[in-house]
Amino acid sequence: MLLLTVPKDAVAGLRTLLEKEESGACFRLREFQIGCSCNKEMKRELRLTIDWPEDEDARAVVEGLHFVMDNILTSNYGNAFAISLDKNRIPQVTKIEA
Repeated sequence: MLLLTVPKDAVAGLRTLLEKEESGACFRLREFQIGCSCNKEMKRELRLTIDWPEDEDARAVVEGLHFVMDNILTSNYGNAFAISLDKNRIPQVTKIEA
């Protein structure tokens, strides 16, 4: 199970993004690698993508918006996150420390 904190302004912005997708679409917390490992500047971070749920995913529903995350990533990152929008209205995922 995912534990998510999503402010109301972010809910409205995310809902707008999801309205353009097919029925059943949800937000997936996904790991991305940024940079290049050859110069040791590579880092990993979580970002949101639009996807469709799979049976083994951890799930959360916030204000009617569905979020999923692969269970392997929950074992690496935990299961509590805050989702917000930056100044350009791009979703940001921040891990909440227990």
